[in-house]
Amino acid sequence: EVLMKLGNRYKIEHVGAEEAYKGYYYKEIGITILFSEDDKNIESIECKDIFKYFETNSGMKFNNINKKLGKVKVEKIYVEPLDTIYYWIKYEYKNYTLIFESKSKNGNNSIMTIYNNKYLPEMYKK
Repeated sequence: EVLMKLGNRYKIEHVGAEEAYKGYYYKEIGITILFSEDDKNIESIECKDIFKYFETNSGMKFNNINKKLGKVKVEKIYVEPLDTIYYWIKYEYKNYTLIFESKSKNGNNSIMTIYNNKYLPEMYKK
């Protein structure tokens, strides 16, 4: 249904850890949609910097995002290889969670992803 509304001007991309998932990239609006395995539900939407969410977007630093959406704590996670650290902030809503993630503690070059709460990765559930 979502693809019908957005149209067929997408490009299939492999996304996620080790590019194991199929995503639908809509360049004009700057989003990549990842569906559940049965293609019935949206798991997540990765947003490029041209996509705006309440005056925030990928690429913003955490302090600027906090000014727009409210102050939240910066968390950190270690990913494989274990010497790699990612920093993230999250905003929880009724049915979805908004995550900004960066390799930089201040959020420089952050990536904004919107997750369906049913598919929110465990590492973001603290």
